[in-house]
Amino acid sequence: QIDQLQFHNNWSREPEVAPQQVTFSRLRLMRLPPGGVKGPRLDDEAFFAMLDLDRPELAAVREAWRGGDGAGARRALAAHVRQRQAPLWTVRPEDRPTLGVTPPAAHPGIEKGGRYSLGVALEQPGWQCLRLPLADFRAEGTPVGWEWVSGLRLSWRVQGDPYDGRELHLDDVALVGPGGRRSLGDFESEASGWEGLYRDESQARQGRASGRWWFPEIFPSAACQRYPADWRPYEALELWVRAGQPGDRLEIAVTSALPDTRRAEEILTRTFTIGGFRKHPYAFGERIDWSANAMTEGESRTIEWNAQLNRHFHFADLYNAYWSSGDERYAAELAAQMRGWIEDNPVLLMRSGNSPYHHAWETLNTGIRLHNTWPETLERCRQSPAFTDEVIILVLKSVAEQVRHLLRHPSRGNWLTAESLGVYTSGVLYPEFRDAAAWRAQALERLYRQLDEEVYPDGMQFELALGYNTWVLAEFVQVLRLARLNGLMEEVPADYRSRLAKMYEYLMKVSRPNGTAFGLNDAGDANVRRLLIDGYDLFPERADLVYPVTQGRVGRPPVSDSAAMPYTGHYVMRTGWDEAARLLHLDSGPFGAGHQHEDKLSILIYAYGRPLLVEGGVVMYDRSRWRTYVLQTRSHNTVMIDGMEQYRRADRESYVRPRPWTAPTPEGDETRWASADGVDWCEGWYRGAYRPYRGFDAAGPAPEPLEGVSH
Repeated sequence: QIDQLQFHNNWSREPEVAPQQVTFSRLRLMRLPPGGVKGPRLDDEAFFAMLDLDRPELAAVREAWRGGDGAGARRALAAHVRQRQAPLWTVRPEDRPTLGVTPPAAHPGIEKGGRYSLGVALEQPGWQCLRLPLADFRAEGTPVGWEWVSGLRLSWRVQGDPYDGRELHLDDVALVGPGGRRSLGDFESEASGWEGLYRDESQARQGRASGRWWFPEIFPSAACQRYPADWRPYEALELWVRAGQPGDRLEIAVTSALPDTRRAEEILTRTFTIGGFRKHPYAFGERIDWSANAMTEGESRTIEWNAQLNRHFHFADLYNAYWSSGDERYAAELAAQMRGWIEDNPVLLMRSGNSPYHHAWETLNTGIRLHNTWPETLERCRQSPAFTDEVIILVLKSVAEQVRHLLRHPSRGNWLTAESLGVYTSGVLYPEFRDAAAWRAQALERLYRQLDEEVYPDGMQFELALGYNTWVLAEFVQVLRLARLNGLMEEVPADYRSRLAKMYEYLMKVSRPNGTAFGLNDAGDANVRRLLIDGYDLFPERADLVYPVTQGRVGRPPVSDSAAMPYTGHYVMRTGWDEAARLLHLDSGPFGAGHQHEDKLSILIYAYGRPLLVEGGVVMYDRSRWRTYVLQTRSHNTVMIDGMEQYRRADRESYVRPRPWTAPTPEGDETRWASADGVDWCEGWYRGAYRPYRGFDAAGPAPEPLEGVSH
C-alpha cells in the first residue's frame, strides 16, 4: 500500500529551497518481471548492433550473427577477446608467472622461503653482457626451489654520491638455456614489465629503446613483473647493462617463496573487510549485497566503505593471488563477483546515481571501475576457464552500459576527470565497439578542457588538496601512456602534454628538502620525488624539476627559490633547496572547489630537515569529532576571533577564482607579494564570516558576518 508520493528538490541536510511549481505530464506504474530486473539491460540484439562487425578480426562473429546463430556469435566474440593480442594494457595474460605451472599443494597462510642471490661488479663503462649462471647463485634462507620463483629484483649499489647524475641502462634481459630463450624485458613497448625503470629511446643496444635506471637514491632497485615461476628449463640469466662509469655493483635477488594469499582466502569466505577499514568486516553470505555498508552507525558512519566495495579495489587481492599461485579459485571468485555485480545492478535509467548516492552507479565509482579495476581484472584473467563465454559477454555489455552512463551524466572536478579516463580507457581497450573512436574523442575533449577548467594557471587542481591534485595529474598522464602504448598519439591534442608542465612546476615549488610537499585541505603531506622525476622524463628540458629532488645536486636551479602562486593562493618563502633550508608556506587562496577546510591565512613551517609548524591534516570522511576538528579553523595555524571559526562554506563565490583565468593575477585578489634577494614579504586578508564552533552534523541557519572584522 502506498499512502503518499513526495518529490523533493534538495537531498542535502540543509532546508529545502523555496518550492517551485512543477508539472508532471505523465506518471505510470510499470510491472517488473518476476524476480525483478537483472542486468545488463542490453539484450543481444542491441549489443551486437553496437559492435563493428566489419572489422576483419570479427569475421567469425559476423558470420555467426548474420547467419542467425546468436550462440555461435557470442562464442566467437568471447574467443576473440580471450585470445587477442591487441589492444595493449600494462599486463598481458601471457605474462602470468604461474601460467602452465602446478599451484603449490598447500597455502600455508604466510610467506616463507628464501631467495637466490648474486652480486656483479660493473667494471667498465658502456654496454656489457652479463651472463649469470643459475648455478652461481647462492641460496639464502630456505628457498622453495628453482621450480617456484616468486620474484626478480635488481639492486644498484653506488660507489660515491648517488646524486651525481649517473645512470644505468638495461636491455634484452632474458633467461637462456637448452630449452630456449625467455625474454624478461626488451623495452620496445611502453609496457616494459619492469618497475623502477623508465623507457629511454636515447639509448638502446639494439632496437628502439632500453630501460633507464637513474636517481639510485630514489630508485635503489628495479623489479621484473614478467618472469616465469619455473626456471628449471634455463641455465642462466642474461642481461645487457650500460654503465655510465665503472665501480658500481649490481645485486640480483631471485625470490623463491610460497605466496601469501591470506587476504584472498578471506574474500573467498565472503566475510571480509574493504580497503583500509580493517576493523569493519562484513558477512555477505552466499551472494554479495553491493548496497551493503559495514559503517552505518556512530561517529564512524560513512558511505566510503560502500564506495570502496563498488569500486572493486578488493579485486586486486584476488587477481594478485591468482597470478602468484595459479590457483583458479581466485579467478573463479572474480568471475562470480563481476557476474553478480552486473546482474544485481542494472544500469539506472533516469538519474546519475550521484545525488542521492547510488552504490553501483555513482559516476566516480563507475569511472574508477572502467579505468582501473575492471581492465586490470579482465586482462589478467580473460584466459582463465572461469571467465566463460557468458561471463566475458556480460562484462562487455556492462562496459558499454557504464560508458554510456558516464557520457550521459558528466559531473565536475576530479570526478569528471576520473569519469573521462574511464571512458577513454574503454574506447582504447574495446575497439570492437563501433563507437569506440567516438568514446575516445569525447573523453579527450573533456580531459583537454579539464586541464584549463579544473587546473589553475599556476598548476594546482582547483580543490586545492595535494592528494587530489596528484591523483588527477596521474589520470591525465595515464591518457598519454595508454595512447603511446596503442599507437593512438595522433588522436591526442598536440599541446595536451605541454599543458601538464604547470602541474609538475607547482609540485616543484611546494616541495621540501625531504621530498615531501605541503598538503592542505583534505590532504596530508606527500612524497613527490618520483612524480617530479616523472615530470623530468616527460619534459627533459625542465631540469629544474629534479633540482629539489636531489637537494640541488642534480639539475638546474629554479628561476627563484621562493614562489608566489596567486590563483592557488599558495605562497612559499624559501632560503634554498638544501637539507638545512627554511620554508614558510602561507595559504591566502580561495576556499576550494571541494574538500575544503576553514583555513585561510594558515601558515606551515619546515626547517632544518623537519616540519616545525603543522596542521590537523585529514581523516576519514565520516561523522566523527576528529573529522569536525580537522575541517575547522582551530586545527590550522591562523587567527580565530573570540574563539570563533572562519565560515566560508556558505559563500559559494569564495570557492573558486572568478573566470576567466587569463590574467597574471586573479580578479579581486587582495594578496600582495614581494620577493628579493634575502627577503620575502606577503600580505593576505580574510574578510569572510565567523561562527561559533559547531559539530559537523549541527543544523541551523548560517551565521551572520561580524561587522568590520577582518585580518
